[in-house]
Formats: sequence, structure tokens, C-alpha cells
Amino acid sequence: MDSSVIVESLEGTLSPSQDVRKQSELKLAIFENEPNFLNLLLGLSIDVQSSKQTRASSSIYFKNKVIQNWMHLDTSKNRNNKILVISPDEKKSIRENLVNSILISCNDQQIRQQLTTALYHILVIEEWPELCDLALSLVREQKQQDHVYTGLLLIYEITKSKRWSLNEDRKLLNEVVEKSFPVLTAIAEPLISSFTGNNGEINSNNNNTNSNIYSEMLYLLLKIFKYSTFLELSPYFINNLNNLSKWVQFHLAIIDSNNLQELNSLDEIERNNNKKAKCLKWSFANLHRLQAKFGGGMSTTIKDSEFTKIFSSHFVPEILNIYWQAIAEWSQGKRLYTESCLYHLISFIDQCCGIDESWQLIQPKFDGILEHVLFKSLCATNETIELFEDDPEEYFRRFFDMNKDFKTSDVASINLLFSLCFKRFPVIINSVLNLLNNVFTKRSASMDDVEIAKEVEGALRILSTISFKIDKKSSPVSNQVDQLINSFIVPELSPQNRFKFLSTRACDTIARFTYQYKDMNVLLSVYQGCLTCFQNQDCMPLQVCAVDALSNLITEPNVKEAISEHITSIMEKLLYLSDNHEFDIINDIMDEFVDQFALQLEPFAVQIASNLNAQFIKIATELLENHNLTDDINKEYQAIGLLSTMTTMILSMTSSKDITSKLLQQFAPSIEIVIV
Repeated sequence: MDSSVIVESLEGTLSPSQDVRKQSELKLAIFENEPNFLNLLLGLSIDVQSSKQTRASSSIYFKNKVIQNWMHLDTSKNRNNKILVISPDEKKSIRENLVNSILISCNDQQIRQQLTTALYHILVIEEWPELCDLALSLVREQKQQDHVYTGLLLIYEITKSKRWSLNEDRKLLNEVVEKSFPVLTAIAEPLISSFTGNNGEINSNNNNTNSNIYSEMLYLLLKIFKYSTFLELSPYFINNLNNLSKWVQFHLAIIDSNNLQELNSLDEIERNNNKKAKCLKWSFANLHRLQAKFGGGMSTTIKDSEFTKIFSSHFVPEILNIYWQAIAEWSQGKRLYTESCLYHLISFIDQCCGIDESWQLIQPKFDGILEHVLFKSLCATNETIELFEDDPEEYFRRFFDMNKDFKTSDVASINLLFSLCFKRFPVIINSVLNLLNNVFTKRSASMDDVEIAKEVEGALRILSTISFKIDKKSSPVSNQVDQLINSFIVPELSPQNRFKFLSTRACDTIARFTYQYKDMNVLLSVYQGCLTCFQNQDCMPLQVCAVDALSNLITEPNVKEAISEHITSIMEKLLYLSDNHEFDIINDIMDEFVDQFALQLEPFAVQIASNLNAQFIKIATELLENHNLTDDINKEYQAIGLLSTMTTMILSMTSSKDITSKLLQQFAPSIEIVIV
């Protein structure tokens, strides 16, 4: 093989000319079948004499071919079958060279990322038991910073590749933990000291870069701990709790550090990408996962095991003491945490609330947690109001799309409140009601104050979260729910309300209430307010939340009768919204209206069916042509909703064979696409 021709071909794949790219790719496809081709690529990726472009192209091509072909065997009888087969000898040679290549490129993020990704895929496919010893030999060379860093990279990829191992399959990972964690603990101590500003240091000739590389190494250690404890705790931690205690202390030292002021000056994007901020995030995240999976939280398999008792009695109090300090400083603005940090902090408290011993530590602090953490997380901000006004679609997706898994402080706060309603409702409800009453009293006295309006957003979110319990016998306001709705929610539905984000939240609150109204005047006010909001043509989030509220209210006979007069225009608007916005909630609402008003909608059934079919064909075609995974998921949810509404129409509009036949004719193209 002529390496200069391969280099030329690799550089050609980056050419702006489509013809040059195509010819270069064809040449490389021929070279693939030559012995030692991947080793040559690996060598080029770290060759300092080659251009940066060549090194990058080589590493990417190498990584892609390892991912695609490492597990392929030469079983083809047709020699024209162009599948790259990596021989055992070449695999052995690649393994021998890959570690050194990662060491050489450890300071080049682009090359390093490609090579470590290739390593990960090799480890997923086959065992490489000697790699751990090789990694540890590098980590022990503490006077060589690049060696330590490379060793950590290798252990990170080993633990990541084995993180799903369970029971007998976990033997190798347990051995890795047993061998590596004594060494990693020794490495972690000076890194923690450096992170917290206590002058711990691993030898380096370039003190200007110490902070960044130390944070990078510490980040790797935290992720190694994550993957080593992902599904099970190894005997190394179970049999000697001092070992686990040291690592919990490491996490708490990072969280309690007073050496993070630099993060306060960063904007949100910079903070999310900063390595120190990532260390902070994973410290919160690892402790959250320990509590959830092993400490008696929701994912703990055996709730009353000896370990969960020890974790609750010895570890949780220590963690919570640090968290109380973190919360106090955050609420005073002395610390700025990312949304991920807050999510895991609040979620840790959530996991503890079902454990009596831990709840005794939380209960005295509950009023402060409610006011300074949960309520604060749920209030509107200048940024969220700006998003509502400038990008209503993204606003709706962020705050109302139930199929999005956001790890943010408001989501964690809602989850915690919901859990407390199940587990500790009589204990917490008076504090919650007092907070709500104070906020809404301020609102009624000053309807134009934007700062109070932001607080009302938080109050409404709390109210909607606890709504399923407030009419129960255990609630102190069980007989006052109509009055509460009339006083707190109805005013926000008024067309005179200048804060449309509050009207939107009020509609959503009504949509969450599962309640049988006793005062028909209040019900009428709620219905008219929601209908007026739905008729607002200028505010899409308000329209969708309003029609969601109306779909919830049709369980009331009076409302159902009133809506029947508007059902045609409502369905037309829903079809328009569905055609222009990929929100599966819209299709769920359509499904509900079709089910409840089948008879009234039958005269318009063919038109509705035609629109549904056209929308489904459009989405299905886009799905077949599009390869963007995130967009595909959104479209799939929308397509599922459309199919569900079609099914409901077929099942409910059955007054005549003629209508059924026409519906089937309209839906035939969609049915054909599904079957094909």
C-alpha cells in the first residue's frame, strides 16, 4: 500500500467537489481490503508530520471501520461481497498500538475522542483483561501527567463498556474495581485538594494548565465511579464501607467547595460546558443515583436491606448537612448551580422522603425547602417570559410537553411535591396552602406587577401538582375547592389579564384538576374563561392549554352540552394546530373530542378524516426520508396520535354503514403505508 495515495484519498473526502469526494471514497473502499489498512490509518492519525486534516480524517475513518467491522467474520462465499474483514493478527496489532496512540494524542481532543470511541466499541465486543493492568501502570506514573490522564481514559472506557453487566457477567467489572479503586483513591485525593483550593497537586511542568487538566481528570474519576456503580455495588464497596465513604466524601468536598466563584461569571452555556461545573454536576448526580438505586430510593430492589439501613443512618445525614448549606448559599445568590445540579440535588431529597429516618431530617427544613427551592424553581423568570413571547413553540415544548425528559430544577420540584402528596400530605399541606394564599393575595392587590406575576406562575404550578389531593378528606380545604378555583384561577383566565403566560398556566392548571364541581356558577366561569382563551388567535401555547382544559371539563354534563355547539370550529382549529405543530398532546385532545362528540361530528367526518389522512401521509413520508433521530421521535409521537384518532373515529362513528365506508376510504392510504 502506498501511504501517500491513502493520504491523498483521505484529504479528498473533505473536498468541496462532490466528484473528488466520490472518487476518493471509492479508492479508500479498495484499500480497505489490503492487509494492515486499519493500522496504517491509526499510524496516520498520530503522525505529527501529517496535516491536521489528514490526522483527523484518518482517526474518523479508523473509528468508523472499527465500529462497523470489528465483529464481522469472513463467512462470505461471494468474494465480491465488499465487507471489511479484520484478521485476528491485525486485531492484535491494533490493540497493541491503540493504547500508545491514545497516549500520544491525549492532548488533541479531536483525535483522542475518535480513538477512545473505537476502544469503547472493541471493549463492548470482546474481553481485553490485560488492559486494566496496562491502564493502572500508566496511572501510577504520577510524575507524567499525560500518562496519568491516559490511564484514566482507559479505565473510563473499560467501566463504561461494562456498566450494564449484572450477576455473573459482572465478574470482570468487579475485578477492575478491586484492582483500580485503591489506585484511583490515591489519585483522587490531591485532585480534590486542588479542586477545592487546598493546594493538592500532581506534578506538572505547566502550572497555567493545571486547573483545567485537574478538572478533566477529576471529571473522569467521577464518571468511572458512576459506571462502576451503575447497576450494582461491587464487593469492594459493600464489604468495606470505608471505601464507599471515602468516595462519598470526595463528592461532598466538590459540592462544598468554596473555590467555584469563577463559575458565577459564566453564562449558562459556558457553565454547562465548563469541566469544574461538570464535576459539580456529576457529584450531585452520583449521590442521587446511589440513594435511588441502593439507599432505599425508588429504584432500590430490597428496601429494608442491611445496606439501605446503613446508608440512611450514616451517609444520608452527612449528605443532607452539606445540601442544606448548598441550598442556603444558592437561595442567597452566593452560588450559581446549573439546572442539572439542582435537578439531582432536589431529586436526592425526593428519594429520601419515603424513608422515615431520612424524613425526620427533612421535615424541620421543609418550609425553607418549599419557599427557597421548590417555589423558586417553579416561578417564571425574565428568560422564560422572553421565550414565551419570542419562541412560543419552544416554550410549549419545554414546559408542557409531557414526553420530554428534562433534567431541570422545575421538573425535580414537581416530582418532589407529587411524591410528598402521596407520602406526607397531612404534614406538608398547611405549609403549601399558606404559601399559595400569600402569593395569590399579593396578586389580587396588584394585578399589573410583573414580579408578582412571576410568583403566581410558581403558585399555579404547585396548585396543579397538588390538585389531585386537595378535595380529599385529609385536605383542610376539601370543602372549599370551588372557592379556591374561583379566587385563584378564574381571574387569570380573563381576557383583561395582560400576562398571557399566566393565562396559559391557569388553563393548564384547570386541565390537571380531576374534580367534580359543586358550584355551577364557578364551573360556568371556568368554562367561559377557557373558551375565551382558546379563541385567542395570537397565542398558540394559550390556545393549546385552553383546549386541553376544555377536554378535561367535558366530563361535566353542562360543559359537554355547551361545547357541543362549538365542536365543529374546535375540531377545525385542532386540525390546523396539529398540521402546524408537532405536539402529540393536540392529537390526544382530538382523540378525546372525537370519542365524546362522535354523533355531532359525523356530518363533518369525511372532511376530518381527509385532513387526518393527509397529515399522516405527510409525516410518514418525512419519517421515511428523514434520518434525524430527535426529529423522528417527535414526528413518531404525532403520527401515533393521528392513528389513534383515526381508530377512535372508526370505532365511534358507527351510526351508518355509509359513514364507516367513507371513513375507510379516506384512511386507506394511511392503512396501506402502515401495512407496507
